[in-house]
Amino acid sequence: IVYEVGSDWFILSRDFIQYVAYGDDELIRGLRFAFNYTAMPCESFYHTVLINSIYCDSHVRMNLRMVNWDRRRGCTCYNMDVSDLCGCSPLIYRITDKRKFAVSSSIN
Repeated sequence: IVYEVGSDWFILSRDFIQYVAYGDDELIRGLRFAFNYTAMPCESFYHTVLINSIYCDSHVRMNLRMVNWDRRRGCTCYNMDVSDLCGCSPLIYRITDKRKFAVSSSIN
């Protein structure tokens, strides 16, 4: 098994989700059991299943997200000796932020 970690902000195909939800092969059973005992399974479970399954060729290592982490309060990290649990969530974009989404004509 190759263990993967990554963001908990991702897009998954319907076929892959059905495989994870209803699959009963050794990989799915074993990883469901193992990830019952992890602190942040959403940042590694799906990544690990994907990279070790028949869906591994569908993995795209590309970040096409535009996330606003500019929080006035900042992020509060705690339990750093155990894990990097930071209370960070992105801000929600509003209509007033539409200028941030303007696409340059020079981008193809």
